[in-house]
This record gives sequence, structure tokens and C-alpha cells, in this order.
Amino acid sequence: MKCWIASVATVGLIAGSSWAAGGTTYSDATGDLFDNGFTNLDIFHVTVTNDEFNVHFTVTTSGFQSWTKYLFFFNTGSESTISNPWNRPIDIGSANPGGINRFIGSWVDQPSGNSQQWAFNGTDWNLDATGDNDQSMIGSNKVTWSVSMAWLGVEIGETFWFDVATSGGGNDPGVDHLSRPDPATTGWGDPSVAGAFLAYTVVPTPGAVALLAAAGLARSRRRG
Repeated sequence: MKCWIASVATVGLIAGSSWAAGGTTYSDATGDLFDNGFTNLDIFHVTVTNDEFNVHFTVTTSGFQSWTKYLFFFNTGSESTISNPWNRPIDIGSANPGGINRFIGSWVDQPSGNSQQWAFNGTDWNLDATGDNDQSMIGSNKVTWSVSMAWLGVEIGETFWFDVATSGGGNDPGVDHLSRPDPATTGWGDPSVAGAFLAYTVVPTPGAVALLAAAGLARSRRRG
């Protein structure tokens, strides 16, 4: 399996394709907040795609406000913890005892330098990078993040588990969690509780698959 994964990744690198693959949409119940007036915190769905090198997440909410905070939790199979580097009052471990080893905390009240990528090293959380989210579709209540597979620690063909939550500032909990179809918290002062994480498998891009098939056909013809 590892040899096949490496072959696909190599073909994708040669192709230089930017086509996205995957396209899995994870829907969340709407109107499941302790206060449904906060439509900017009400997750409608999250779409995940990938190219040869990156995984892309587009979060769509029922409304939009620039004070919204977005939290991403990842378990990619390495050493993990049930804490989070923003110290938000969020219970991850009840439904996910394996915890998380990657975290993104992001905001939309500035156009750049608005996304932090954190990695857990087995003892502490380290801030690996500060980047930008894509706010070009905020008129449709959509914000997009792109992170490298290398940072997540996954390759094509491998699966990771994740959750997405919306929140406010300060020490607020996750007001809405993609992993839950019901209220994750009873109010601003109460911790939120995540549901079971969702799974995404990184898939080969169309360009990589096409080149791999072409390479196989060429080999067959040479043998013939």
C-alpha cells in the first residue's frame, strides 16, 4: 500500500495539477444552538477536498459576522491530547478518547494573518504557522482554509478524523460543533462537548489518476 501511495504522489508531482479531489460534504443540523439568533455560529455544512499537497475546508454557516471564531480539531494518529492550545472550555475526550494532535484557530475580522496552525508534540502545543483563510465567499457565508498534508501528517490514501466548531472571543466554548446535531453547550459560560469526530480519506486527484493510468497503459504496450 505504501508503494502505491508513493507512486500516485510522484505522478501527481510530475503532473503539477491543481485539481481538487474528494469533495465530501458534511452536513450539520441548523437551529441547534442555545440561542439561534447567532446565525453566524450555526454551521450549515463543511466541504472537504484535497489536491496533491493540501486539504481544503470550506465552512458554510447560516449567517456571517466578522467576530466569529473558527476552531478545527484533528486526530491524524500520532501522539495526542484532549486539551486545545487556545484553552477553550471544550470537552473533546468524552466522545473521542484518542484526543487531537493538530488544531487550527482562526478569525475573520482581519484579511490576513488570521489563522494559526498548532501541533502537539507529545508534551506541549507548538504554534507551527500563522496563515490566511480565504474570505472571498463571505457574501455566501463561506470561509475556506487550506492546509498541507505534510503538516497534518497524512498521505494520499490515508484517513484522518476531525471536528469543526464556531465560537466567539475570550474564553467562549464551541457554540456549534459539526460533530453534533444538537446543542453542544447550554450557554456562553458552559463548556461545550464534542461529538464523535468525522472521517475524511485523502484521495488521488484526477490528474494523478489519469497519469498513473497512462503510465500503466504505456508499460502494457511496451510488454506487448
